[in-house]
Amino acid sequence: MLHSSKSNSTEGVPQQNVLDLRKMLQRPKPAPEVKKKPVQKIVKEQLSSLRPTHFSIEKPKVSMRLPQVSFVYFRRLPGHWRSVLVFAAIALLLLSPMLLSGPVRRLHTAKGEVLAASTQAYAFLQTAGDEASQFEFSKAEDAFNQALSQFQDAQNSFDGIGGSLKTILRIMPFTGSSVTTGEALLTAGQSIARAGQRFSQAAQVLTEQTSQLDPNVEQGTNLQEIFQVLPPALDDISSDIDVALAAIKKVDPKQVPESYRDALEQVRSQLPSFYVAFHRVQSSVHVLSTLFSSGEEKQYALVFQNSNELRPTGGFMGSWALISVRDGRVKVLEVPGRGFLDLNFGSDAPYVPPEPLQLVNPTWQIQDANWWPDFPSSAEKINWFYERARGYQLDGIIAMTPAVVEDLLSLTGSIELPDYDLQVDAESFRTGLQEAVEVTYDKELNQPKQVVGALLPKLLESVFALPTKDLLQVASVLTDSLAHRDILLYSKDVDLQNEIRDLGWAGEVLSAPHDYLQVVEANIGGGKTDGMMQQDISHEVSIQSDGSLEVHLTLHRRNLGDPNDEWTGVKNVSYLRFYVPEGSRFLSAEGFTAIGPGRQQRVPSDAQSDPTSAGLEQIDAEDALSHTQISHGFAKTIFGNWLELGPGEEVTATISYQLPFTWDDVRKDGYSLYVQQQAGTSQRTLLSSFSFPESFTPNWSSPTGGEVYRLGNSVRFSAPLVMDQSYALSFTKR
Repeated sequence: MLHSSKSNSTEGVPQQNVLDLRKMLQRPKPAPEVKKKPVQKIVKEQLSSLRPTHFSIEKPKVSMRLPQVSFVYFRRLPGHWRSVLVFAAIALLLLSPMLLSGPVRRLHTAKGEVLAASTQAYAFLQTAGDEASQFEFSKAEDAFNQALSQFQDAQNSFDGIGGSLKTILRIMPFTGSSVTTGEALLTAGQSIARAGQRFSQAAQVLTEQTSQLDPNVEQGTNLQEIFQVLPPALDDISSDIDVALAAIKKVDPKQVPESYRDALEQVRSQLPSFYVAFHRVQSSVHVLSTLFSSGEEKQYALVFQNSNELRPTGGFMGSWALISVRDGRVKVLEVPGRGFLDLNFGSDAPYVPPEPLQLVNPTWQIQDANWWPDFPSSAEKINWFYERARGYQLDGIIAMTPAVVEDLLSLTGSIELPDYDLQVDAESFRTGLQEAVEVTYDKELNQPKQVVGALLPKLLESVFALPTKDLLQVASVLTDSLAHRDILLYSKDVDLQNEIRDLGWAGEVLSAPHDYLQVVEANIGGGKTDGMMQQDISHEVSIQSDGSLEVHLTLHRRNLGDPNDEWTGVKNVSYLRFYVPEGSRFLSAEGFTAIGPGRQQRVPSDAQSDPTSAGLEQIDAEDALSHTQISHGFAKTIFGNWLELGPGEEVTATISYQLPFTWDDVRKDGYSLYVQQQAGTSQRTLLSSFSFPESFTPNWSSPTGGEVYRLGNSVRFSAPLVMDQSYALSFTKR
């Protein structure tokens, strides 16, 4: 197991042992331009310089630089001079093996010494990797130190050949590749060993720091020491990886003993992907460090989204906590007992909610602000409401679904909340907390969300109390949660928000080169039923006689809720939006549920139009037959309609539309589909097919997940929709 990182740093290594690959890779500077002389004059000057009268009894100045005489000049020399020069060149070529026999013997000796030391060094690297994987960072550091020492011994043997002789050997056809490979292997080995050494040192410090963390709600948990150690250590490691990657590319496998070639090939193939992954880790740490380690106090809303009551960014926003961070110290300032409802009294005037939300609310309030699947837009709307309630904006918003807490509880074990006569673990978290918030809370006090405030510090305390070997699993939980959009981040700082977006943590509606699909559900008055909903999505693309491309999209939904269960035994009521390529043309829809205007709440006459929502999504038309709303926003065309489904029921709904590109475009540029997963969703499957003419043969790229296969004159792609999915096709005419 190899641990590496990038750095041109040579700290702790004697200067004579450092090989500067940059100098080896630099091209020689071109000679300065000089005014050209006539050819006859040049030849005359060169011939005159060979006359004996020009020799002096003084010691001549020796220059290694040879005159640059082109072949044209050489042909114009007198015949006897050409013979002399040809003889001299042949003699030098024939005598060079004898002249260099001493250096060559030294090269073979050094090669044996280098091989012995390098073998031991790579053995120590293997040991170090094993120790690090077991979180024995002190032992890992010792092994990395021994590896580095062995590599330095090998480097000393290699340097013993001598700088000038090594330069000559490097350009000789029978030694050059060996010298270059030896230099590259030693450089890569030393860089990898230094990277592991630095990693082990940083890991030991972090282990000590996390064991001393105090998740005190009032005083705050201090993460500053972690952010002081980790970023500079990663910078050094990153530089080492850069050097190792550049060096390993220069290795000629034929010059490596056969017994080591498999190991070399493994390093050569894995190092580039490790390089990319490590730089992503480095960027991630920088974002988290900026979020939590600012010198100025920042306030963030930590929002809990209930994915059992699905909303566009992951779930209904019931509970939230106000946290403050400064210099790495995180404090929980407030967990409002009534959740976001406590913020609605400060609103300066009522606002008209988006039309579907009028089914449950006549005015637009902060708990419904996450109306768009584009999280930055929804987060800005949450901040807009927050400012009207409290007079200032938050510095950022962090949203999470119950899946994050469940995954952490699977590591920490159960947590006791004696004041609420409640014990929660990974299996009982949702139902236990839901009952505490909805049923068993103190009705007179009317602070149902206080249980969240009691759980949060205990959960943090349990996480920080985990043994060292489990900390990597905590990091894995958080990383997976960010990748699956169970955690979403928003910062008001534009530069930081751009970094969050680059890491894929922003939860924005993405762009795609060709076809795109996102099915977005919003549970509006449908209870806590989305955990019981199963949905299969069928996406069929076919070529029409005029060359246009039509999509036939089918949704098959099942409600697995128990009619006798107080939480899931109610009707699921969802407003669905289909985000498709901008410019797509609606054709037809059927199977959806008609929600008449009589079921909607009456909006107050003094309610104001929202100043921002119209600029995000605008309704263009409504289909008279199916009542499908056709809108545009986020560089997409959007089709919206309702589906109601009682427990034990299932329904199939279809929607057809024409894509904004044709078969001629596909023949030229290919076809690709990107399907974006809605945050908070589960139990979805995708089947996409593309039908093509018999005269063409399809080719496909590797999909992100699932399977691609051919069936007759169509290519099909199937995958569970637990993350974003995509596939691509190109076609060859037979």
